[in-house]
Amino acid sequence: LLDEKPPQSIVLSGLLSDKEISTKAWIVFSEDLDAHAANVFINRRRSYLESTDPFQQVQGIDYELLQLIRILLSSSENLEIESGFSARQRLSSKTVEESINVFDFSPDHDDITHHASRIIVGNSTTDPLALIRGLLAKIYGPIPKEHIVDEASIKDYIFRQTEAKRKTANILINHLRRIKAISDNDWDSKSIEQIKAFLRGTFEIISLLYWKAIRLEQEYTGKYAEEVMEFLKSIIHVEACRNICKDIEVCGPFVLTIGTIADSTSDEHERGLLKKYLRQITGDPHGNVDDWAKSYPERALLILRTEKEVNLDTAIQSRIRPVDHLMGIADKRLLQKQQGRWGLLMQLVKAVQDGDSIAGDLRQEAEVRFKDHPVWLRSRSYLDAGIIPPIMRVNRFSCKNCNVALPYASIHQLEKGEAVVCSTCYTILLFGELTDTGSNE
Repeated sequence: LLDEKPPQSIVLSGLLSDKEISTKAWIVFSEDLDAHAANVFINRRRSYLESTDPFQQVQGIDYELLQLIRILLSSSENLEIESGFSARQRLSSKTVEESINVFDFSPDHDDITHHASRIIVGNSTTDPLALIRGLLAKIYGPIPKEHIVDEASIKDYIFRQTEAKRKTANILINHLRRIKAISDNDWDSKSIEQIKAFLRGTFEIISLLYWKAIRLEQEYTGKYAEEVMEFLKSIIHVEACRNICKDIEVCGPFVLTIGTIADSTSDEHERGLLKKYLRQITGDPHGNVDDWAKSYPERALLILRTEKEVNLDTAIQSRIRPVDHLMGIADKRLLQKQQGRWGLLMQLVKAVQDGDSIAGDLRQEAEVRFKDHPVWLRSRSYLDAGIIPPIMRVNRFSCKNCNVALPYASIHQLEKGEAVVCSTCYTILLFGELTDTGSNE
């Protein structure tokens, strides 16, 4: 693919019988050649979407990721024609929402293809994010009727579909590895427009593919977290990249990307770096994501809406929750779970502290409700010894009392709203600081 307009002529040189020869060819209809190249670009993208082969659909996603790389390899004056990531036509939120409802709920493969085509505007500036959303809908959608011929054809399609899902998870990891080839000097040589288009597109696709593909393939989550961390490390020390990440159009997907890593790793060192990176870009991740979703609702719908979230607000809360947990914040949903599960125990502890006569009745109720749960057994042993059960909130994945790291099983329980007992000092732990500001600082 040419970075410049088609030349008026080209010279071909080579060796023939050890003699150097050359020949010159003139391009008579350069404008026609340019138009043909553009049509090849459009037809290739549509062929991926219209295919009923899951492997072709995965190739389509990989093709769009390669267009992101091309942004950084292009000369800045050709940025607008290089990729739809940099020159996009706005889709209506209504059209996007209608299409996503079909993607998530329709049992008809042809219906999915039709609605995917509705959000592909059909020229070289087609939004790649919309195209990828459509390709994902086909990969994870029902079996096309032309493959429902006999048991063997159905079995073959299911095999290809399963493999395509694994490949979808893997191609994002491979894309992140490609980015490693970009050195500090490469960043410095790029225009602000190039860097913004590249970062925005990468963060958007990361946020989409993690929840729609990688999180469903657990074998890839560790590799994913490692590669995205490397990517963030490569950009966060570049001043131009940091400044661009503060732009609302990029900051929203950046925060969502942080959330995907926070969801995929419990490593204390990596989580510490994530918090550091987040603070370098924003002090209000919730506000940034909300502002981004209001300013670019069609993009928020493409990235966030799934069959599990009935509207955009609930989708945002679901995706921002790992960021809250990263920052050690007990969000409203988590507090409700904790209250429903352990509110009686906390009420009992307070009554004992205050010398309230209701403590006896609360203890009887706790015996019936909690039975032989380890947290209750430990609490009961404290009460029998005349000791107030020590209950502490933690904002990171180690005990706040003894600072010993918690096992992954305990971390998982804490994030679900459960209480756990520290195996070292026997403190009863709940996750999340109580705050109204969205920060634990």
